[in-house]
Amino acid sequence: MRLLFTALAFFLSVSVFGQIEELGRTIAIVKSTYGPPCQEGISNIWYCTSDDRIRFQFENGIVTGVVLMYAHSSSYAAQQALDSRYRQLRNAYGKEDRYEASTNMYSWVLDDTIWSITTSEKNGTYYNSQSVSIY
Repeated sequence: MRLLFTALAFFLSVSVFGQIEELGRTIAIVKSTYGPPCQEGISNIWYCTSDDRIRFQFENGIVTGVVLMYAHSSSYAAQQALDSRYRQLRNAYGKEDRYEASTNMYSWVLDDTIWSITTSEKNGTYYNSQSVSIY
């Protein structure tokens, strides 16, 4: 499963925000490309390893958002990864359009999409995440 996630993450991160290529695809295409999900809801599908996660958000059967969540053993490590990603995105796209201190989220509005990075914690696992969604 780790190999599947590594391949999936590589495919999705070919560009600075490679997951933008997934926007507009159908549920059927996602499932045929990535196989059976680890979790499925009415409007989202999750692909998981023991720690890392990828979530596809759907509306009317079409991908409208993708979130990549990378697990870290500490809050510090997650923040370091976020800081590194922030520098990459700021160099590529300029100053963020919005920063939310309460959630530690940086966002850029590009064309008809919102691109965000943040950190979070769930059940003792710390994540740095990047997402892209249609608005």
